[in-house]
Amino acid sequence: YYNKIGGYNSICESLGYKIRFKEKFIPKHIDQNLEFIIDTREQRPLSITTHKAVLAKVDCGDYALKPEQDNKIYIERKDLMDFIGTITKDLGRFQREIERAKENKSYLIVLVESDINTVLGFDHLPHTKFTKVKPAHVFKNVRDIMHKYDNIQFLFVDGRVEAAKAVVTLLNAGEQVKNVDLELAYETGELTFN
Repeated sequence: YYNKIGGYNSICESLGYKIRFKEKFIPKHIDQNLEFIIDTREQRPLSITTHKAVLAKVDCGDYALKPEQDNKIYIERKDLMDFIGTITKDLGRFQREIERAKENKSYLIVLVESDINTVLGFDHLPHTKFTKVKPAHVFKNVRDIMHKYDNIQFLFVDGRVEAAKAVVTLLNAGEQVKNVDLELAYETGELTFN
């Protein structure tokens, strides 16, 4: 029935909702000449071994391309606990960061080093047992941010190695990432990292 009535996009359009993500992810050949910048404030830098990566100040996020290659796509890396803190107790500060990115016509991808199922059930993990916040509250804030700002997405991947590969793939993809639901593409296997 869902497909018969036109699927997600048709339902959204009939309700008057703006369709934000209209494209499928189309993998691009990875440009071997890309050079990555890792922000000097990054606490636990990912290991980008396939390309040149240097430490320098990044205007927005933790990872970007060097100025000559800059496409205004930036990646903010988060481990699980940092993500939870950012999206709850530090939400005001984080929203100001998103607004600064928007003023600079920048697009921000929040790359979380835990897969979506782990994040959805983080309150059952041993190292988060003292966290009073619940996953439902965290994801309510994520939804609110996604509705309020059109220059941000969240992507939950399986660990640090996958996150490092994601940085290369996503920054290489450029403008395309703005029109693709990255989490859906990742979960369905459309978006992979080599």
